[in-house]
Amino acid sequence: MYALRLHQLLALSLAVVVLGWGQVARAWVEVDVESDTATIEVDRAGKATVRHELVLRVRGGPLPAYELKGVDADAAPLPDATVAALLQSGGAAAARPLLVERQRDDVLRLETDDDQGLRRGRYLMTFGYTTDLAARQALRPSGNAVELRWVGPRFEEGVGAAKVALRVPTAPTAPRVAEADPTQVALGLAEDPGATLVSTLRRGAADDELELVRPHVAKGEPVVYRVLASSRAFDAFGADETSTLAEEPAPVVPERAAHERLAVLGVSVLVAMLYALALGLSWRDARRAAAVAGASPRALAPLPVAWRAPLAGLALGGAFSAGGLGAPPAAAGALLVAAIGLGTLLPSRRAAAARGPGRWLPLGDAEAFADRERRRAVSWLDAGGARGFAVLVGVTAAVVVGAAALFPASPEQAVLLLLTTTSLVPVFFTGRSSEQAGPAGAGALSSLRAVADRLRGDGVRVVAQGRHPIGADVPDEIRLELVPKRSRAGLVAVEVCLEPHRGAGGVPCVLVRVRDGSDARTALPEGLVWARGRRSDERVTILRPRLPTVDMAHALARRVVGLLERPADEAGAPQRPTTRASSSGSARSTAKPSSPGAPAHAMRLACSA
Repeated sequence: MYALRLHQLLALSLAVVVLGWGQVARAWVEVDVESDTATIEVDRAGKATVRHELVLRVRGGPLPAYELKGVDADAAPLPDATVAALLQSGGAAAARPLLVERQRDDVLRLETDDDQGLRRGRYLMTFGYTTDLAARQALRPSGNAVELRWVGPRFEEGVGAAKVALRVPTAPTAPRVAEADPTQVALGLAEDPGATLVSTLRRGAADDELELVRPHVAKGEPVVYRVLASSRAFDAFGADETSTLAEEPAPVVPERAAHERLAVLGVSVLVAMLYALALGLSWRDARRAAAVAGASPRALAPLPVAWRAPLAGLALGGAFSAGGLGAPPAAAGALLVAAIGLGTLLPSRRAAAARGPGRWLPLGDAEAFADRERRRAVSWLDAGGARGFAVLVGVTAAVVVGAAALFPASPEQAVLLLLTTTSLVPVFFTGRSSEQAGPAGAGALSSLRAVADRLRGDGVRVVAQGRHPIGADVPDEIRLELVPKRSRAGLVAVEVCLEPHRGAGGVPCVLVRVRDGSDARTALPEGLVWARGRRSDERVTILRPRLPTVDMAHALARRVVGLLERPADEAGAPQRPTTRASSSGSARSTAKPSSPGAPAHAMRLACSA
């Protein structure tokens, strides 16, 4: 007896578990709303019939019912609701009746008229209800028109696309989407209907249809549709059929609009003239600096300056006109890009040519490091100078202030005005004197002088040498000759020179001249690439810093001088490197074209600081 009762107890427990598991499995269901299409037909009395076509995707299931929240408070369901399964082929299965019941003020319960429910798949629910818009104050006067306000249902899962087709009685004035208050849109208190809704108007003999599409609706978001219709479409507002249409008067252009257009055109012409003049002066300065350096100025657009500068001015003026007169922003942007391209200058190019004979003579610092380039006639257009930078800051500040004043009235035009500051780049940042190629420009000479000052601070004797071409009083190249206190035997010279093809005006490097097989050559590390010097027993090597900076060049030169100094405890009189009387070569004539310097070894010599 006891065994039988225990067996019955186990069987009963197993049955409870199985039934409970079945109920849990039956309860799992997931519903996604793919789309909702609502058709609202409003009669002249202000009463509306709302019909929904709701597409659901069901996972799990079965789904016995679906609750639609956020419907009209006075919704009276219609009895013709159906549900049909959507097939993969694109069609639909036979429709089944759908029971529609209003549960609370804003909830409709959609339930299948059988015990099967909705299992896994896609379904189309078609149902409708009536509502009185006029009684609920959803129709109300707005100026000389009537505003129709309808709030779509809320979907807890969100919806991929929501479409509303609003049909109102035909009137002389077509319905349109009501515009939101610009101030509220700017403060984020309201949405811009033009940015969230896509509208399509279809006019007919009996009614006008305005289709509104919302591409995406967030979870739980109620979409508010506001439409302005003619007051003559509804009898509830007592519109006079014989009166002329007054709700949409013809737009009147204010008298000041003509003055504003003239002001925009005047500013555009002034901007075009100033921009063309600035580009012409910038080109003249670049040409003068390039002529002193023996180079040719270049522009991004290969056009004569007589054509290029006016075209750039016209393009910039056209960009101002397009932005000020309300043209598409793409047109203003294209004109602005054209103005920048026409005004951009490239670094000058110096033609490679063999140098004639010349003499190396010692120079004082004032003469060696003087800026021999002709000063720019208009230094106000070079952002590298103090005056040019001040002008750039002033012009940019003026544009920013103007954009800030314009922003409340027209944010789009204010942004376009700020974008026009990019046109200042070709004027202030291209064609600068520091970009001109030449034999030791101002920027390169300053770095060379900085290296000399630091070496002198370390106790190294530095003598500036200038190469004077025959018949010329101005040197075409400057080098620093470093004189060790006690030079090793066989040392001819240690020079800091500029490599003109490794940067604008050249970057510092160290050139060492020694006698072949001498103590000076063996003092340097192995692996250097040597070339024949001016004499048969002279060898030359070029050492480059790890980075083309003043700190690296100074560290490399100091290290080389330290290696080539004879220790103080060694006997013998100190030797000085021999000086040169003349040279017909250049700084790179001592190295073979097929035997470049050893940058990797130079990196080992350079200090990590």
